[in-house]
Amino acid sequence: PPAEAAFERLKDPSFNPADTVILEWAPAGGAPAPFPEIPGTVTVTDYGCNHVRLEADARAEAMLVLADAYFPGWEARVNGERAEVIPAYHCFRAVKVPAGKSGVVFEYRPKSLRFGLAVSAAALLLCGAWALRELRRRRRATP
Repeated sequence: PPAEAAFERLKDPSFNPADTVILEWAPAGGAPAPFPEIPGTVTVTDYGCNHVRLEADARAEAMLVLADAYFPGWEARVNGERAEVIPAYHCFRAVKVPAGKSGVVFEYRPKSLRFGLAVSAAALLLCGAWALRELRRRRRATP
């Protein structure tokens, strides 16, 4: 399995995570070419439990790895465009950024939360409709 291969590679003493990013799958359009030196800089401009905003300045197309827990439900935008969030090193988040300056936003929006909000809203509407019906029924019953 890919996870076991990633762990074996990480355990290799000659492996340098600054040179190579281990991804769970290849990004759309393929992985960026290896870069012989640090490919740029990243500044965290806003960090919260459900969002992270970054400013990246890459010398070439690169994988930006955020050393923060990957979990399904994280979404990303690079320069306002949706970007694929890929697990890196089996536990972190990575996104492909183009050469030059980029704004990167990670937001946690799990489907389970959206589903829960929809169910809660539907239940609230049903309770409101029931309460309105009861109020009308009681007004009609009052002489």
